[in-house]
Amino acid sequence: MEGLAGKFGNGYHYEGQDYSIYKGENNPHKTEDKCVTCHMNRDMEAYDENNIRSIGGHTFRMRDFGEDNIPGTEDDILNIAPCQQCHEGLTTFDRNGFQTQIKTLLQELGELLRERNHGFLPPNQPGKCARCHKGGTVPFLDDPDEILEHAYTNYKLILHDRSYGIHNPGYVLKLLQDSINDVKNNYQPSQ
Repeated sequence: MEGLAGKFGNGYHYEGQDYSIYKGENNPHKTEDKCVTCHMNRDMEAYDENNIRSIGGHTFRMRDFGEDNIPGTEDDILNIAPCQQCHEGLTTFDRNGFQTQIKTLLQELGELLRERNHGFLPPNQPGKCARCHKGGTVPFLDDPDEILEHAYTNYKLILHDRSYGIHNPGYVLKLLQDSINDVKNNYQPSQ
């Protein structure tokens, strides 16, 4: 999660918090070749019935859902070889339950946002609403200090990245924790 062309800081950074410790060389997954290092790795040989590569290479995929086409089932094929270069013996992307932790925090943040917005989570429709609303988001109903909007920026970033923190684990964890804390401790609807 270094952003487009290696830029850092796509998330909302809370005042008084230090996010610089996750930049550049402090991100363990930042390499000179950026995405190519893992996503285009060809160490795993997996092809479909038409002899077309299922993962890695020019597919850019880290996972193939297998014949049942259902994610997270036994027949998934993982492009895990690049991960194993540093994490010997790894058999899943959920190293030490980190992705499970991120999914849990992401769900908690989504529930907090929905709860404080009258049961409604604004849809994210880039391009359609972006002409009027920053980030293409329909605004929250009662968010005078933009606390919900800032937390939603981080929610969308992590949700749509779809790696559940693998690209920059410390950064993603900090963004979620800071967002949850801000919503819980600082959100006050206007009255």
